[in-house]
Parts: sequence; C-alpha cells; structure tokens
Amino acid sequence: MRESDTDMEILYGIRTDDPFPVAKALQSSLGRQFEGRESTYKGDYWLSDEGGAKITVLEWMSPEGDVHEPDFPDYKVLIRVEGSTPVQGIAGLETPVGVIEQLRELR
Repeated sequence: MRESDTDMEILYGIRTDDPFPVAKALQSSLGRQFEGRESTYKGDYWLSDEGGAKITVLEWMSPEGDVHEPDFPDYKVLIRVEGSTPVQGIAGLETPVGVIEQLRELR
C-alpha cells in the first residue's frame, strides 16, 4: 500500500506484553492472513495488508527502547490500521490475553 492510499489511521491497544496471541486472534476473527516480520525499528511485528487496509500488530517499545506511542503507556501491544477501507470487529475483540480497545482515530 502506498502512503497516498492511506485515508485513515486507527490505533488500538491491549494491555499485554505478548503481540503473538493478539495477531492470531485477529487472524481468526477477521479472516485475514498475518505475516510475521522483523525490523530494527519496529522489532518483531505482524502485518496483514489486504483489502484496502493494512493492519500492523507491534509492541509499544522498539528493541532500541524507542516508544512507538508515548501517549498510551498502559498498552504494551498496539494495533495500527491504515488504509482507505475500515476494518470492523477489532475494538472489543476478546483475545486470550485481554480485550482490544480503540485508542485514537485520524482521518
């Protein structure tokens, strides 16, 4: 997805330290494939990029100690949705490690 295709960004969070079960729960609930990725900036993260929306599941802090979202320190796992198509069913989703909450929406 190109940057110019991004019409919205919605940030969700969950109060857990482990992003893997969150990505698996999203995959199961949304019917989207999530691929594990590695980045020196983001650390290990999971990505689904299909249907006009990119969903990224990542930890709140990078491997270098940089905080991705300093406004939300209680949410150690973040879910960022970017794109031109809204994705229903993320906010309120119960995962094995807690419930996903919407934190911010930008359009």
